[in-house]
Amino acid sequence: MKIKMPTSKEEFILRVLIGRGRLYAGEIVSVSKVKLKPGGVGGQLRGIEEKGLVTSEFEETANPNGPRRKFYMATEYGRKIVSRIDEMNKEIFNL
Repeated sequence: MKIKMPTSKEEFILRVLIGRGRLYAGEIVSVSKVKLKPGGVGGQLRGIEEKGLVTSEFEETANPNGPRRKFYMATEYGRKIVSRIDEMNKEIFNL
């Protein structure tokens, strides 16, 4: 099985989801301490979802006429990939 590693931006978003839990794209942008563009986050989320690193689900908003929000969560596979990246960094940089 070929491992699909995340790009640096995808890894950052994945780490936000691991740390914060279930979020929608706008929340990822607002909790991030680095500048992220809302449109860019959506594209990154689609990419990491295709790689199986996150999963998503739609939820209705409190306003019945409002749009549904798509919430993202890290998968177990995504957590394992981040853990492996951390292990490799420790080996490379002797941390």
